[in-house]
Amino acid sequence: MDRIRVYIVQIDEIAANLDKSFMEHVTSASIIGIVSYTLISVVFGFFIIRGLVHSISMVQVGLGEFFAFLRKNRDVVTPIQLQSKDRLGKMAALINQNTIDLQNQINIDNQVIQDTIHTLEIIQKGSLSERNTLTRKC
Repeated sequence: MDRIRVYIVQIDEIAANLDKSFMEHVTSASIIGIVSYTLISVVFGFFIIRGLVHSISMVQVGLGEFFAFLRKNRDVVTPIQLQSKDRLGKMAALINQNTIDLQNQINIDNQVIQDTIHTLEIIQKGSLSERNTLTRKC
């Protein structure tokens, strides 16, 4: 009977050691998993934020060039070179299209103004036969 008790005590000690070892391994694996997850999240977050900042920066530069064109600091507007398929890419494409349309309308307006100035100069010299041939379609 004493022998059985010794075996039971030994088995209990082995079970306690196994349980302790298992818990240490689970704790270590959990810590490694949490650290790995955190590092991967930080790396992915960095690249996502970097991409967003780059896209926003390109839209900002494009809008700045367009406003410089409106202030007559530039002769031509360079389209926003953003080829992404996300919302910023769609917004850049819409801005590009509207910028081209506005640039064309402004150029037509400038031509009409120049033609009108030319016509007025001729009329001022006494000739009433000159006519404006350019018109703006509204």
